[in-house]
Amino acid sequence: MVDLRDELDGYTVSFTSVLEDIDATLLMKGLPDDRCQCPHWGYVFKGRMTARYVDRDEVFEVGEAFYTPPGHIPVENEPGTEILWFSPSEELRTAEAVMMKNMQAMQEGSTSWARRRAGSPSSGRRPCCIQSTPAAARVEALDGNRSRRFAGESWLTGSGRRSA
Repeated sequence: MVDLRDELDGYTVSFTSVLEDIDATLLMKGLPDDRCQCPHWGYVFKGRMTARYVDRDEVFEVGEAFYTPPGHIPVENEPGTEILWFSPSEELRTAEAVMMKNMQAMQEGSTSWARRRAGSPSSGRRPCCIQSTPAAARVEALDGNRSRRFAGESWLTGSGRRSA
């Protein structure tokens, strides 16, 4: 996963490129209800992603704007998917701290991580991996019933912070 981001007035704006299918179920362990409690608003430029809730799965595809309320887990992402996200920074930091702790445990080969993975219904898929590389993108925004384009390269390749 390539995640380019910057912070604007208490919100984190991220442009994410998914390199391979990601199931974040195991990374959410330790959050309330083992689910992300941070709401996200966004737009899918390319590909498809699935968010799982207690009572349903929601699929967001290319050209769709979306909202994921607290209580979701990203469970499936088509390789090559590109998404623009807007998330409250404080809630995002809380969720990402738990996710990073779980990712570190996985990378260290923790036996508790291996036990959790063995019990996961999606254990055949690889959990989230993040890499930082520069990128540029064209950003499209919905404008009523028609699409409008504007340049997004400067904030993506300029001073934006990249996750590690």
